[in-house]
Amino acid sequence: MDATQSFYTRILRNYEPQLSVLYEKTQSLNEELLKSYTPLQLIAIASLATACSIGLYQFLFGRDEGKF
Repeated sequence: MDATQSFYTRILRNYEPQLSVLYEKTQSLNEELLKSYTPLQLIAIASLATACSIGLYQFLFGRDEGKF
């Protein structure tokens, strides 16, 4: 168990600078989105993007099931 914990601790320590930059960027993006849109608009945009993504995925990969 200690070996596993030290392995993950090393990984987190190695990538900590990148993670902190990513965290700062996502925080600033969230703040800008909340300034620009209402929460209901953000939910509507996310729902629309999800529906389009699912439709595109089914169109691209839904027809491959019968070939194997």
